[in-house]
Amino acid sequence: GEDDMLQIVLPDWCNRVTMMNVLWIDSWLLVMSTGKVKTILFDAYSGAIPRLRWYMEGTDSGNYIKLVLSPGNTEKVVKSWGPLSASFLGTWHHIALTLRTARQYSRTSSDPAVIITQAFMFVDGKNISGGDNFATINLKKDLMFESGLSQIFVGGTSPERKSSRFRNLKGAVDNVR
Repeated sequence: GEDDMLQIVLPDWCNRVTMMNVLWIDSWLLVMSTGKVKTILFDAYSGAIPRLRWYMEGTDSGNYIKLVLSPGNTEKVVKSWGPLSASFLGTWHHIALTLRTARQYSRTSSDPAVIITQAFMFVDGKNISGGDNFATINLKKDLMFESGLSQIFVGGTSPERKSSRFRNLKGAVDNVR
């Protein structure tokens, strides 16, 4: 259906910040959403708090997939990939998203903070250009969070956190890993 989504509850160890290292999501994706809209592909949470969001946005210059940290009022765009080819919409594609992190320890906490250091996206085995955001961002300040991940929502956001700025995926997802 149009408002269907999939919730993947991750093992407990994934929610421990000391275990954060590489996040890798791959799946087959068929996107039917068109127009100037923001469509959620994947939402990653720590408990009830959204930590990462991958979404597709239609603009005058084409369709882009974006990754944001801390979706909401204080969100920070980590990376934007695109414009995607016109054939992206309405066709099945194999998508792989890879996120690498580093741990930063401090004297005030026994647990480290996690800093996003690299983000890659592949469509049908080809690396999609996303520019070099990491060269202009203060990683320690702008791309840091202090938790692991407990669940991932595919095709939408948590039912407890409706967002009027985003809509659920119109399309299909298969073989999520």
